[in-house]
Amino acid sequence: MENFVNEYHPTILIVDDEKINIDYIVNSLDSNFKIKITTDSRNVFKILEKTKIDLILLDIQMPNIDGFEVANKLKDHDDYKNIPYIFLTSQNDSNSIVEGFNLGAIDYVTKPFNQSELKARIYTHINNFILQQRVKEQQKELLSQSKFAAIGEMTSMLAHQWRQPLNIISLLVQEIGFDRTHKIFTDDEFVVKKNQLLTTIEDLSKTIETFSRYYDSNDSIKEINILHCINQVKDLFADMIETNNINLNINYEEKEDIYLKSSSKEIKQIFINLIQNSIEAIINDNKEKDFYFVNINLTKKDSSLELSIEDNGCGIKDEIKDTLFEPYISTKENLNGPGLGLFTIKMLLESQLKGSIKVTSKENATIFTLHIKG
Repeated sequence: MENFVNEYHPTILIVDDEKINIDYIVNSLDSNFKIKITTDSRNVFKILEKTKIDLILLDIQMPNIDGFEVANKLKDHDDYKNIPYIFLTSQNDSNSIVEGFNLGAIDYVTKPFNQSELKARIYTHINNFILQQRVKEQQKELLSQSKFAAIGEMTSMLAHQWRQPLNIISLLVQEIGFDRTHKIFTDDEFVVKKNQLLTTIEDLSKTIETFSRYYDSNDSIKEINILHCINQVKDLFADMIETNNINLNINYEEKEDIYLKSSSKEIKQIFINLIQNSIEAIINDNKEKDFYFVNINLTKKDSSLELSIEDNGCGIKDEIKDTLFEPYISTKENLNGPGLGLFTIKMLLESQLKGSIKVTSKENATIFTLHIKG
């Protein structure tokens, strides 16, 4: 394992009411560590407010507030719940150990301490924690890249949907200019062309409104109507669906709407990526088929939602199936895509919705199946 301690100089908080134990631990550690100590467990959160802590060594048997109660409070605090902690205990009974792990402890060390064992465990868990933080930072960076890629794709879609109305406006303006120059412009013709212009401009306005729903800057965590989200995303692809003669069907047999607590932008991003993948798979298909479809099936099971998106496009190549949800793996035939779409879906599902995704691809169909806890 890579050793991050020398580079990172992590900070350890020692919480123990016996000074002899604190001195022993401090003497076990080298100068690569920064140390914070307290003999009173009530001071833990005061220290955490002022200092970034990378690992807590937490004695179980302490006056006022014992280690288990401190652990419970850490677990319930959004800012501190991810800080790893090791229980220090003179108790070697299995019940205490099990309770400690149930509260979220990553390890426990029994007293009296073995100096080399204590140091090895601290090094191991510090390195694991730093590695996890770096992975999270990389994932955030990749998600940020995917959002920029999504903005680029959305802008491209907007430009595509605007092209035809703008061409119509340009032609109408040229006709009006020609008719005026040659004095063949009747009042009735003027009214017809004026109405055509107004209708086309209205279409442009509707397109902007559709796209603005996706770019809503006031997006927040709230109860999201899934069917409404899917229909809004469907509207974004209306032009591509019509141009490529694709039947996009939403199948949902339940009488009640489905709601999930999330950000609507994140939910829409998942559907945008999946539907776009299906449409592009159909566009890239080199086989002549009688018809093309994208079927979105929703099934509510108790408190969870199962959602599948099936298409009969070109399918997924065998060589990328095993790495499909990794970053920079593209399903696009020309490989011009950034390869972050499916990775983004997986990350959003796992981190925001406690969900999962899997794929089944065969000759005539590709099915992405999402499982989301309600």
